[in-house]
Amino acid sequence: MSLNKNYTWQENCWRLELTVKPGEAVRIAEVSVDILGEAKNDIEFKKYLESPPIQPGDRLNHGLYESLKSDLSNLAVERGYFDGQFVTSKLKINTDLNRATIELQFDSGRRYYFGEINIEQSIFTDDFINRYIPFEPGDPYSRAKLLELREGLSNSRYFEQITVSELPERTQNYRVPVSVTLEPRKRHSYAVGVGGATDTGPRVKFEYEDRYINSSGHRFSTDLIVSPVRSEINAIYRVPLENPVNEHIDFYSGYLEEDTDTLTSEALTLGSRYNIKLGNNWVLSYFLNYQREDFTVADEEEISRLLVPGISGLLTRTDDPVYPLKGWRLYSQLRTASDNLISDTSFTQLYASFKYIQELGFGRILTRLEAGITETGEFEKLPTSIRFFAGGDNSVRGYDYKDLGPVDDTGQVIGGTNLLVGSLEYDFRVKSRWVMAVFYDQGNAFTTTDVDFKRGAGIGLRWLSPIGPIRIDLATPLDDDQDRSIKLHLSMGPDL
Repeated sequence: MSLNKNYTWQENCWRLELTVKPGEAVRIAEVSVDILGEAKNDIEFKKYLESPPIQPGDRLNHGLYESLKSDLSNLAVERGYFDGQFVTSKLKINTDLNRATIELQFDSGRRYYFGEINIEQSIFTDDFINRYIPFEPGDPYSRAKLLELREGLSNSRYFEQITVSELPERTQNYRVPVSVTLEPRKRHSYAVGVGGATDTGPRVKFEYEDRYINSSGHRFSTDLIVSPVRSEINAIYRVPLENPVNEHIDFYSGYLEEDTDTLTSEALTLGSRYNIKLGNNWVLSYFLNYQREDFTVADEEEISRLLVPGISGLLTRTDDPVYPLKGWRLYSQLRTASDNLISDTSFTQLYASFKYIQELGFGRILTRLEAGITETGEFEKLPTSIRFFAGGDNSVRGYDYKDLGPVDDTGQVIGGTNLLVGSLEYDFRVKSRWVMAVFYDQGNAFTTTDVDFKRGAGIGLRWLSPIGPIRIDLATPLDDDQDRSIKLHLSMGPDL
């Protein structure tokens, strides 16, 4: 680096002009980081040092050098090496060669362990609360385990306030006591909500929940939804299992009444469902339903009784719950029934849906794909809840709800055994909470290989409300045999 200075006298004051030529940048020649103490064999330290923020050949950056030191210190605290300290911390710079070397020695000392766990709460049994604790006294200390404990208790929705704290003043023999204080939420919860969608029209929702029926954490909830097209009432009794954070079993019942231009249906369901969240965030549900459905489609009335076992899986990844710039959602379900076991007919059905969002340019690309296939020998006995239909707010826009599918000899839609629907959408913000969109949808339900795919396209406006995105779409069919009038679609809910 060279520096030229020039002083001039102007208007009763001196003026200084500097010309700086930076010259060649100093490069890192060597990075030596040595971990001493018990952390030497800690896998998390080894992972970090596999790709530290400074590498040989990098331009010298004092901020990154300090980050390297602070990262090691913070990792030591997070892993329970509370006595850790640097015994060597050197940054050597050779200005003649424009080279720098880093030499660090960090002595972690001994690792601390979890000590006594004291829990203060007045609602549940100790055995039930202890099931939320992901560690035991004597386990190696880990701040991540404390965060996992707090997150699990928070997601349980039992507690208004949760305090998880260490008690360093009571540490003895490298054992750190932990204190957990829990204040329960109100036991009973009531809620009333209003909403709407063009598929179902305006709707009113009533909800009730008993958050803790007993000291073992059992809970009960029920909801009633009333709308001109689709009304239902459901009740669920939930029992937490050995690992209440990740698994529970539901016993439920429900009644659904649906009345569209295509069909009418009244369905009663009784069933149970075992839910488990796996380590990769897959949520699996194993279910067994008994359902009785009275339905009318194409002026044909039927009564169906089915015992339906099945399994479903859900996996969601998103960078933002309100307006994600990157993420995806995958849902799949397999269900079956046999006329040899209580059911009036036999079928096996596989369904899957996939949504993907990716930032592109000044907006986002949103894609959606739905597919389903059903094997059955007696289609006419399949209730409408098992058949596939297309059209509506979340299907092929430009068409009415469940208005697409195979038709009978009179031209009335009767639904199909298979489904294939795709959608491509691009949206972009015009203000902080307002989003414009253009979209194209295509698909249909079908039974034979001669598929009549229907197309729809349009524009939309979204408002990112505090309760989630509210969408207003104007869409029109693109097929020559369809009325090209513009249809309004109103919907709400998260993108993923």
